[in-house]
Amino acid sequence: MTANKFGRYWKLAVLALGLVGTALCVIVISRWYARRVGGGDLLKTQVERRAFEDVIRGRGALVPMTTVDIKSKVKGSLLHLVVNGARVEQGALLAEIDPKPHEEALTKHDANLRKLKAERVKEAQTAAKELRKTQDDIESRALRADLESLRLKELEQGPAVSEALEVRVALGNAQNLFQARKEEYSILLELSGEGYVSQTEVRQKELDLREQELKVAEAELKQRKLYTRDPIKIAEQKLKARDEQKNLEAAKERARVIEHSNQQADERFAVNLKREDMRRTELVDNLKNTKILAPTPGVALIGNHWGTPYGPGQEVQPRWELLNLTDLRRMKAVLAVDEGRIGRVVKGQSALIRPSGSKAQVFHGKVVRVAEKGRDEFEDFRKETQSLVGRANRQVFDVEVELDGESPLLRPGLRVDVEIVIDRIDNALQAPRAALVRTTGANPYVRVATAQGAERRTVKVLAENELYCVLEPRTADGQDGVEEGESLVVEKP
Repeated sequence: MTANKFGRYWKLAVLALGLVGTALCVIVISRWYARRVGGGDLLKTQVERRAFEDVIRGRGALVPMTTVDIKSKVKGSLLHLVVNGARVEQGALLAEIDPKPHEEALTKHDANLRKLKAERVKEAQTAAKELRKTQDDIESRALRADLESLRLKELEQGPAVSEALEVRVALGNAQNLFQARKEEYSILLELSGEGYVSQTEVRQKELDLREQELKVAEAELKQRKLYTRDPIKIAEQKLKARDEQKNLEAAKERARVIEHSNQQADERFAVNLKREDMRRTELVDNLKNTKILAPTPGVALIGNHWGTPYGPGQEVQPRWELLNLTDLRRMKAVLAVDEGRIGRVVKGQSALIRPSGSKAQVFHGKVVRVAEKGRDEFEDFRKETQSLVGRANRQVFDVEVELDGESPLLRPGLRVDVEIVIDRIDNALQAPRAALVRTTGANPYVRVATAQGAERRTVKVLAENELYCVLEPRTADGQDGVEEGESLVVEKP
């Protein structure tokens, strides 16, 4: 027989046993809750008023509410590690890594940071000095450019009134002086002919006359030049004005370059400073993280690295799991609920938790988490079992139930029975579900035992669980519903 055939036969056998067991359970329950009325094929049961609960039952295991993995955050040598199995309170020192390398790194970084700031201050001072020098040069060249432009403008517009007047006055004076010397020379020339004046004086006056004549010619030439524009001179002045303007623009460009370079240096310094500040924060955090404190109370369970338990003197790396901190005072039960009932389980519902095999101990709790994603019911089986039974093709969802208060007497892994209360009515009319008759296309009804025989009444079911159903009280006209204490007729199974 092959493994596949054996697996199918095994599944069929399990299914058949399940059906037989279900039928026997139904028979036993109906006989246990029904009350006989004597021989025949009828049973009687009574309508009772009491608290009604609809629960979902399941078996699960206890796990701590909080289990924290304590990992190292920095590299270094362990100086201290809590004793394995020790119970610690929140804030207690769990482990300490040698802080000296991290202190040295922080000191070195602070020195580099001070150096970086000092270099930037020096660079900024040099840039400010060059900028002031360039600005002074700009002012000087601006004055020169204005002066050369004014000179060019004067050349293009001609002589000024004062200058023309000065030239005319100088020419008139030269001419008047020339006439005076000319007359003086004529007189001396006549007197020299009569022997009254020497020839030396006459020649001297003649030289003075010729000199004055040259001055008159020079003044006339200056007057002509004053009113005659010289294109060469104008062109030369234009070149001077343009050169000074270019020098001014070059000086302004140098100033812009210095300002832009200084601005870029500020931006680079800001980026570097931010990066260095982040690095310093990281180093400070590293120094702080050399001491690992307990984030929650619990029991410390030391881990190991490649089979060697952690201990003082051992080198550790970041993100190595040094120990687990488990709070054994707070427990939760984890159970699986099948897909057909998980829709009725919501967060906050109350529950009862009993250790398996114990009916005396009862713990109260509430649902704190319902899994959003399900899994195959046989997924938790061992591989050998899964190879035999395959997949259940039925989804189950994990539900977590937190136990109220502290539970120091319970241990992790303890098997427990959980009852989740999904519905509760404190004062309800109840009858066994076996007394309820349902037909297709019609309202359910019950048969009430009366002196005249069984009376059929339509009822409205308000809630129901595996054994009982809650019925609506009897109406005023007595046509529908039931009353407390009435007997209902149930057919024998």
